[in-house]
Amino acid sequence: MESEANRPSLASFATRAWERATGWVDHFVPKAVLDQGPQVAARARAIVAFAPMATLVTVVPYLGQWIEGQPGPATPASTWPVALAFALAPAVLRRSHSVNFAAGWLLLAAVVGTVIPTTLQHGLHSILTVWLLLIPTVASFVLGARWTAAFTMLSALILTAFWALAELPGGWPEDLLGSAIAPESIAFRWLNLLLALFTISVMAFIWERSSAQSKAEREQLEAEMRRSQKLESVGMLAGGVAHDFNNILAAIAGHAHLLRGELGEGEQARHLDAILDSAERGALLAEQMLTYAGKKQPEDIPVDLRVLCLELSKLLRPGLHPNTKIVTELTAKTPRVFGDPVQLQQLVMNLLTNASEALEGEAGRVWVRSGMVAASEVGPGLLNPAWTEDELTFVEVQDEGCGMDEATIDRIFDPFFTTKDDGHGLGLAAVIGTVRSHGGELLIESSPGKGTRIRVLLNPLDETLASVRDFNAQLSAATQPAPEASSDPLVLLVDDEAIILDLAGEILEAGGFATLRAHDGEEAWALYQARAAEIRLILTDQTMPGMDGVELIERVRERDAAVPAALSTGYADAVSPERAEALAIHTVLRKPWTPSDLLNLARELAGPDRAAAPSDESAAGPRARA
Repeated sequence: MESEANRPSLASFATRAWERATGWVDHFVPKAVLDQGPQVAARARAIVAFAPMATLVTVVPYLGQWIEGQPGPATPASTWPVALAFALAPAVLRRSHSVNFAAGWLLLAAVVGTVIPTTLQHGLHSILTVWLLLIPTVASFVLGARWTAAFTMLSALILTAFWALAELPGGWPEDLLGSAIAPESIAFRWLNLLLALFTISVMAFIWERSSAQSKAEREQLEAEMRRSQKLESVGMLAGGVAHDFNNILAAIAGHAHLLRGELGEGEQARHLDAILDSAERGALLAEQMLTYAGKKQPEDIPVDLRVLCLELSKLLRPGLHPNTKIVTELTAKTPRVFGDPVQLQQLVMNLLTNASEALEGEAGRVWVRSGMVAASEVGPGLLNPAWTEDELTFVEVQDEGCGMDEATIDRIFDPFFTTKDDGHGLGLAAVIGTVRSHGGELLIESSPGKGTRIRVLLNPLDETLASVRDFNAQLSAATQPAPEASSDPLVLLVDDEAIILDLAGEILEAGGFATLRAHDGEEAWALYQARAAEIRLILTDQTMPGMDGVELIERVRERDAAVPAALSTGYADAVSPERAEALAIHTVLRKPWTPSDLLNLARELAGPDRAAAPSDESAAGPRARA
């Protein structure tokens, strides 16, 4: 019983000792090699770990001769070049990024370093022939089992050649390679046999440890991929539910706003206010779900994460538990990023709040850090983005709280999952949604009792590109043509939800606009073709059967590049900023909108003089969140 209890600790001790002894190996294995898969990574590590052992095995016989004080077959000319070739194998791998090239280099040194000295020692008469038996093993070790047969045949041919030379009528040619046989002492023979056995044993151990490490990395990568796929699937579901929920809320809130404008104060008005308040809270919930799904498009302006973290640390400190000590480690040269400052602020707030709560009221520290990190040093995360920069901007929050086990880590970013009695489970869901919508990566390290560290990685801002974009935005605003005046502006409304279509038409007509209503893209295109000269604004839903909103606007732009167009949708990322700019889509009106949102948009895009100002009652009620 005692020995079995000790086995895990002994195995753990051996593993830790091996990791300390070979910690330098990964320095010579480039990321490009690791990305080729666990099998290639295992061979690369084996080559790097085998190189110093091969160098040592080559040098030891020469040192043995020197200590013994007798001349022998190991000479400086046959020893040091081969030892140097073995020693350079890790550098060859790091330089070439090719496991096959580095393995070929290693095998060439092994063949040359074995055949030449053995030939000088008259072939089969020498103990050095034992190394010819190891060459196929080395080939299998660094190139794979399929190469064992090829190098076995090579060794067999060399041994056969030695036999043939020994069987010549005059015996072995004395002047072959210009050298005579050198004496091999008993110690020299014994040392070579021991080194051959040692080499086989160490090679097997190195391969086992390299394979185990690569297997662990593969399992970790597969777990991260499964987690990423789960988050993506749940995100798609959350985004779809939020989109449909926004359509329902838009109808409820819109009609409630119209009724509220017709009523004064009283019991009925109070009930309508309660409906509007509930609709607004529902809209906030839908917005959080869209953020989780990564469907909330960032505002995309330059954001200084260092300043943002510094200000938030000061702002949140009074509201956190008194025992929480915030430690800021913000690098002065943290690059700015393109993003939504509100979303990024909420991200850091959620991480700080969760880190403080993880301390469970005990005295402890929460670190907030920002800076730069090389993209090549980033391991597998949850989202696996394609990086466009070599250097990345990071912000991370670390605590020394209770930590989490693997089962909890797998679920903490799921919507509505919480470990708190009063939690709603959307804080960290919004965090990963924000990271996803910004094209970033999220890394998490945690274990029970050892705290948690969450790092967010984002592509840094190209300052030159930012200046160009700012200039283009100013130029676009300055050259925007003024709308033509009209006494009866006509708005083309498109939505596959009849209740929203009728509501929007009623609001705009009450505000002094004329409307054309279409239930899908094809119907809208037919109406536009018939009355293109009269239409002053196109307001279309994005997600519809058949032709969607962007496709409709694309067709319109083929005939008219000036008519204002806007999207009304529950998805804020219905169209990318680049696509919207190319199609001159002026804005995205988020559902659920209010009558005042819709009327203000129509006045802005169709011109302030084109319709009479609506009554206060028609525009009453709170504006929808942007």
